[in-house]
Amino acid sequence: MANPDGPPPLHSDDPGDDYLLALAARERTPLVSDDAHVLALSDKLPISWPRAFLEQLERS
Repeated sequence: MANPDGPPPLHSDDPGDDYLLALAARERTPLVSDDAHVLALSDKLPISWPRAFLEQLERS
């Protein structure tokens, strides 16, 4: 998978996470993470805690 071309839609408090945010935005896919900096953005971006994501899959 190629590096994301543009900036992330939002910036994390940890600049190292911005790559993942930009990649997820480019691919139009939600993130699943247990990283506190990434999860802090879950009210603005489709980001799930791993357990919540698994529960969602089980209900599908």
